Amino acid sequence: MLDKLANIEKKYLDLRDQMMDPEIISDTKKSIQLSKELSSLQEIYDLYQEYKKAYQQKKEAQEMIDTEQDSEMLEMAKEQLKESETIINDLDQKIKVALLPKDPNDDKNIFLEIRPAAGGDEAGLFAAELLKMYLGYAMKK
Repeated sequence: MLDKLANIEKKYLDLRDQMMDPEIISDTKKSIQLSKELSSLQEIYDLYQEYKKAYQQKKEAQEMIDTEQDSEMLEMAKEQLKESETIINDLDQKIKVALLPKDPNDDKNIFLEIRPAAGGDEAGLFAAELLKMYLGYAMKK
């Protein structure tokens, strides 16, 4: 997983550098495409940066535990180690969710038309109930 994250980080940094290129800035179509790709990698990149920071803190705390003689500093290092491990576990779960493939329809909108057909008042009541159901579903999502 860390190799995949490192590749994503490299790709993100490469795309960010490309976005600064004046030739790409002048090409609107290419700029929009790169911008969308960059924004799709943003969340994973940010989570990976937090993960690296927490891992570094864990490593420093472990080194301090191995070398420190003072009991207060040792206790503080153990606390930092425990906190870093908690953060790492939390970030690990978030990263796994962020790495799941995206649904291609997530970015698309739909139009749904509900209207009563033949049937008089009952058809109108059914259409109203159907509309309430879809609105409730959309509000939850």
